[in-house]
Amino acid sequence: KTCLVSVKNETSEYNGKTYNNLNVKSWAESKIPGPSNHQFKAKDIAQQDNQPMNITDDDLPF
Repeated sequence: KTCLVSVKNETSEYNGKTYNNLNVKSWAESKIPGPSNHQFKAKDIAQQDNQPMNITDDDLPF
């Protein structure tokens, strides 16, 4: 199902570092009638066939 989401960019500070966060402020029922007709790209479908993803430590934010 689809929904309408309102977000806001905010900054926060933790351990002396400042971070930019995209925070969800509200969400509601979408004004789009019926189900979404989203079509996945072939590349996206290939990643969904239970194949592991290659993630290095440099890809992680922590």
